[in-house]
Amino acid sequence: MEMGAGSSSRARPKRKKGIKKTEVISYEQSVVQLSKEGRKTYMIVEKKRKRPMNTIHGAYSAVFDNTYPQYNWLYNGWLVEERRIMLSGRLYRVMFSFDLYFM
Repeated sequence: MEMGAGSSSRARPKRKKGIKKTEVISYEQSVVQLSKEGRKTYMIVEKKRKRPMNTIHGAYSAVFDNTYPQYNWLYNGWLVEERRIMLSGRLYRVMFSFDLYFM
């Protein structure tokens, strides 16, 4: 096969075994899977926010803490909200911690 103007000579990097793409999880399911510290932070964040999580039209969101393999680097009680905009497919990640709401 010849190299054309639009082709690339680089091969696609192989993904490490055991690591999967971010799986789609429902908002409700993600909240149920939070640890005790994660739920505590979640409740505080929900009370202080003007607009509750998962209420943005045209977007799906989920909440994760350090019990989820992708975010095992988070401290206890810290949360990450992943919000995917359906029209563009863009992914936004927002981090919350218990300490930020009491400073």
